[in-house]
Amino acid sequence: MKILQILPELNIGGVERGVCDLSKALVHKGHESYVISNGGKLESSLKDSGGKHISMPIHKKRFKTLKLAEDLYKVILEINPDIVHVRSRMPAWVTYYALKRFKNNKPVHISTFHGLYSFPIYSKVMANVDHIISISRTVEDYIRNTYKVLDNKITVIPRGCDLNEFNQEPLSQSWKDILNWETYLLLIIFY
Repeated sequence: MKILQILPELNIGGVERGVCDLSKALVHKGHESYVISNGGKLESSLKDSGGKHISMPIHKKRFKTLKLAEDLYKVILEINPDIVHVRSRMPAWVTYYALKRFKNNKPVHISTFHGLYSFPIYSKVMANVDHIISISRTVEDYIRNTYKVLDNKITVIPRGCDLNEFNQEPLSQSWKDILNWETYLLLIIFY
């Protein structure tokens, strides 16, 4: 099976990590994994685990980005994926317009809601797919109530992480002493 995931960039974050982890698992199971993004820090990790990356400036939240739908349509035709999985709203809009061009043999279109998106008109495109993945029951309720999506169109898959890759040791007391709420606020402000 061929799976194409589409997201803005492959930098550090939960969505990005999930894309790389899924790609690695797909390749391990003998599937072909493709990712379209603007690239980033995790691109080499994706490629090292057997995924294929296609660079496209799909990360820009501008009306002009919708013009990429023609290019994306051509890439989808070339790859001929079984599933196109969108992970973010602007890429979802570009994908929506690219997939509208298909007369037949359109791939299955899936989205993942990674949170409670504000601005429902802009976010509605994430619900205009064949099937939706929700990261929690709370997000599932939000999708159902905000976009009037039927229960059988949503699957809840809770977020997780690779415990072999992330430190499982408890924080030392010296770290806990340093990291108080004021430090936390400064990290958020200046990061």
